[in-house]
Amino acid sequence: SQTYGIADKWKEFSWEQTLSANNAIKFDVLGINKDNVPTLLFSNLTNNTFINLDTINSYTYPYLTLNANLSIDTLAGLLSPVFTSSNFKYYPPVELVPDNYSMTGNDTVVQEGDSVSFSIKYYNVGFIDAQSHYNKWYIKNQSGQLILKQDTITTPLKIDSSAVSRVKFSTSGLRNAKLLSDTINLYFETNLTGNRNELFPFNNTAVGKFILQGDTTSPVMDITYDGVKIINGDFVQANPTIVLKFLDDSRMVIHDTSNVRVYTSKNSGFVYVPYYLNGIKNPEIDIVFPDNKFLQATVTYKPALSTGEHKFRYVAVDVTGNFADSVIDNVIVDNNLNITEMANYPNPMKTETSFMFKLSGELNPTSCKVKIYTVAGRLIKEIDTPAIVGYNNISWDGRDNDGDYIANGTYLYKFIIQGNSQVETSIQKLAVLR
Repeated sequence: SQTYGIADKWKEFSWEQTLSANNAIKFDVLGINKDNVPTLLFSNLTNNTFINLDTINSYTYPYLTLNANLSIDTLAGLLSPVFTSSNFKYYPPVELVPDNYSMTGNDTVVQEGDSVSFSIKYYNVGFIDAQSHYNKWYIKNQSGQLILKQDTITTPLKIDSSAVSRVKFSTSGLRNAKLLSDTINLYFETNLTGNRNELFPFNNTAVGKFILQGDTTSPVMDITYDGVKIINGDFVQANPTIVLKFLDDSRMVIHDTSNVRVYTSKNSGFVYVPYYLNGIKNPEIDIVFPDNKFLQATVTYKPALSTGEHKFRYVAVDVTGNFADSVIDNVIVDNNLNITEMANYPNPMKTETSFMFKLSGELNPTSCKVKIYTVAGRLIKEIDTPAIVGYNNISWDGRDNDGDYIANGTYLYKFIIQGNSQVETSIQKLAVLR
């Protein structure tokens, strides 16, 4: 008895024998399937010169067992049959082997949300060319097997040659949420396509590892009213444009309006300003998600505010649950055009100073001028500049209308603000001392 295989294709066999009267040699052929269960395919074969086996499906029966049965008539036979030798022909299969030591990635420690790249080299060390095969990259996690990439390669991989497989994927959602730092096992597997046998089917998988760290940095909110940052108690116009920018260094960007929320004051609490009202877009608020690593969302809110004090609350959370500090702003709407807290700094000045003031009003003014006079009343400088409801800062380089630095001494400066059919003026002193 002799077992052959594993085979890609069966071919033929024959044997040498010496027979005499009243004796015989007969062969049985048994197919052995993948479960090692034998099946009798041929029995009592006596044609020792050629037995064709190419009709046997080698995928169904990767192994064949040949049993030679020698017999003699013990009453009439005088000599035993002699089995001299056999000649068995078949094609051995492909053998694909990944080189585990060649698996490399662009980094060994990455933050969740990063994209990572890995590559590996694999070989055909079998006896024939691999006409077609497929490669698979995957990760095993709590949910089972997550396939990252599958490729069917139709270019033959010749005997004793190699190839390289590469994969690039996002790590979003791969980390165990209960672990801040999670070790991820990355698997590469190569197999023949179709019903083809391989010499050793148990060594087709390679495993690599990388560490996936969670995001622990909270997002940041940048909030402006009509393009200006405010402090509590500042004036704003009745219809301000409030812009909230959601900034975060997480590689897992947000795409949901629930991650950035705006609340407005009502009675003694806050009420959420929805993006949709009964399925209809709220015209007062809008959100966009820029394709930007750090600026992940921009919220634009244009409320219509009544006269008086208003409070706004802003809350932001990233994909991994890190909260930005809740921001509460107190603002005041006063429809009367008024200049308050007017000053200049430094005062006395040397070569330059800044004029600072707060402005109330229903709308931003249409005109803002700063006029600088000598104490005798002669106009020496006029600055025409835009202003907004709220805090303003206007710089002056200390030069008069002719471009010359003014002399040491005391001067007067006057604000003239026009807007909404109103005019507001205010006068202060400044000194020049070089």
